[in-house]
Amino acid sequence: MCPVHPTRRLLSICHLFEPYQITLREKHEKEIENLTLTTQPFNTLKLFVEATILYIKRSISYLLAHGV
Repeated sequence: MCPVHPTRRLLSICHLFEPYQITLREKHEKEIENLTLTTQPFNTLKLFVEATILYIKRSISYLLAHGV
């Protein structure tokens, strides 16, 4: 969502792309709903690996910040 200044209601470039962002978000949600190992095995594996790497990075960051 675009930030709106309370006293100014100017049309910004961000507002022009808002419907496009909503469409992309809906498309992405539908793709995730239809994502299964049998229909899209490579995309499923790719997202699983990305999520696993993100989890490991966050875990390491937490341990380094708070100590072991």
